[in-house]
Amino acid sequence: MKIYLYLNNKIMTFLIPKKVSGSFSFDENIDEESKLINIKAKDGNWNLYSTSDISVMGMSRKMVL
Repeated sequence: MKIYLYLNNKIMTFLIPKKVSGSFSFDENIDEESKLINIKAKDGNWNLYSTSDISVMGMSRKMVL
């Protein structure tokens, strides 16, 4: 699955596997300690979750493949 990070001056693309397992974090700068996108496998689905820097808003946070 492709994950897109929309920034002011560019769009970045990240890939996560089709098999739902593990967790992934992405940011514009790979050296940044905090990340903008955090995805975790839970109950057979990918879940986008909030961090101290980013809030996930909406009715459903699940990304079903």
